[in-house]
Amino acid sequence: MSLAPTALKQNREVNSNSLFIDPKPSGNYVTGGDTLNLGAIANPKGLDVTGPTNSVTNLLVGVFSDNSSGYYAQVIPGTTLANYKVQWYAPGGTQVSAGAYPSQITSGQTILSVLFDD
Repeated sequence: MSLAPTALKQNREVNSNSLFIDPKPSGNYVTGGDTLNLGAIANPKGLDVTGPTNSVTNLLVGVFSDNSSGYYAQVIPGTTLANYKVQWYAPGGTQVSAGAYPSQITSGQTILSVLFDD
């Protein structure tokens, strides 16, 4: 299932921007990771967000913070903004099995950082 990323905060700097997003995992996890579409970030807070353009050039995406009872995420770069992946791992390093997301992930909070040029 794809993720539903939501903007939390953006920092603008002279030549670059940082966007912090909640990937909003729900439903079922897919082996190999769920798709993260960085071109479709929701903005329910009405932030003055300028997201990344249609290019993955000069784009860095990583995990900023994990608070999911020992579970953790890893971002796999995509070839376009629409096909990044997020993989979740259980404590000890085993990838979460396909099926319903563990409650530790859905009730915890993972924040991803997206760094990009103007």
